[in-house]
Amino acid sequence: MPVKISHLPGAVLIFLFTFTGCITIADINEFVRKIDRVWQLEYQRTEDEYRYRVIEADSATVYRAVRLTFLDLGLAIQKESTEPMFIRGESEAPTPLSQEEWLEVRQIEGPKLSELGWMGSFGLVKDPSDYIVTIQITMKSYKDSTFLVLDYSLDAPKLRRVGINPQKYGPPTAVRLAAEKFWHKLADRLEAMKIKQPRRRTKEEFEI
Repeated sequence: MPVKISHLPGAVLIFLFTFTGCITIADINEFVRKIDRVWQLEYQRTEDEYRYRVIEADSATVYRAVRLTFLDLGLAIQKESTEPMFIRGESEAPTPLSQEEWLEVRQIEGPKLSELGWMGSFGLVKDPSDYIVTIQITMKSYKDSTFLVLDYSLDAPKLRRVGINPQKYGPPTAVRLAAEKFWHKLADRLEAMKIKQPRRRTKEEFEI
């Protein structure tokens, strides 16, 4: 049965999209899957530029610097391991972005959503804090260096409780800004340790 979004629990109103008119939960989930596919494709197209880095230092040293970077950016560490080597942190959206950076995301990504075509009007909300941002850095030793992979994902427990499956992938601009912010902050940590800044992988390192 169609329902008005305004009649649903408050969590829906802080959904990454603002809908108008009468729709069903199934309609919302179908559209969310469509958005996820679009954002996933964009994520994959740009992942070499923002997702991967190589640091010319041993993995134990890099692990320490990465861990401190999570805390610098306000990402509470939820899980970590040295075998396999990874650190996973979480925070309410838009962290690690600032409100000003989230406004930039809205300005860039909002108009793109309209091109997808759907019932009603929609766009990125001003306050995405009902979403949980998860960032994971996976590390792997490679010769005398350490290879790093950054993964960014979203969840929204409040939306799940009302039957909505939230996006897994973030807006491409948000992912790019978050990755840039993480690598820049990590570079500051490494500089203090007299270690070269993270660099993009070479062609020889694509198969790591």
